[in-house]
Amino acid sequence: MIIYNGNYYKSYRECCDSLGLSYAAIAQYRSRNKCSWTEAIDQNINKQPVQRGITYQGESFPTIAACCRALGINLRTVATYKQKHNVSTEKAIESLLQGQEQRKVFYKDKEYPSWAACCQELGVNYQSANSWRVKTHCSWDEAIKHLEDRQCQYEGIRYSTLKECCDQTGLNYNAIAEIRRTQGCSAEDAVKQFVEKRKNAREVSYDGKSYPSIKACCKEIGVSYSAVCYYVKTHKCSVSEGIEAIVNRVKKDQHTTQEHISPV
Repeated sequence: MIIYNGNYYKSYRECCDSLGLSYAAIAQYRSRNKCSWTEAIDQNINKQPVQRGITYQGESFPTIAACCRALGINLRTVATYKQKHNVSTEKAIESLLQGQEQRKVFYKDKEYPSWAACCQELGVNYQSANSWRVKTHCSWDEAIKHLEDRQCQYEGIRYSTLKECCDQTGLNYNAIAEIRRTQGCSAEDAVKQFVEKRKNAREVSYDGKSYPSIKACCKEIGVSYSAVCYYVKTHKCSVSEGIEAIVNRVKKDQHTTQEHISPV
């Protein structure tokens, strides 16, 4: 492993390829001038304009080598293709990726014309899947499943991660993450469970009728929401029992009041 200009390379050949320099020419310059590799590269870079960074499909990379690593293609293959076909680095990368994508693949027993097409249909970022595959040395299936499990659809909108979904919708990220961790389910399944659990916790039934919340029920039947909540908390009973108790209390108070104001 070597370092040049703050970037890491596996070898000087990779460094030269990434900087658009001829490895053979640099080696000859170094031998002829009895200097270091760094000095030889510096001198040759100063002699000609060099493409140091690269932008591919809207994403910027500090070096060609970094771009190739992220896309899972061989830097040397890119350099060879570029020289053989006399094309730009971007065109060489695009052509090599197309060659990879033109093989039929299967994911969850379904056939796709390429991994790129598979990712597109599933709403998974192709470059992210490829980067994860290269980083973890896993298969395409495992990489795509990893990103699928991170995705989350809520109210018709698909989010790339659970965190993004919770940040934009106000859902409780920690509670949902805990469901996912303890049950080993996908982010989307965890969200569904959380939303359903919250809905059930809020819904209340009284006297054969369902209400979306305790507050809505109390408002409609004319009892104090605070009184019901306090009764449930202090008596450790169900919401329905708390409502029933407060309703009976109100009826009793009304009856007592009527007795007091009735003429003798």
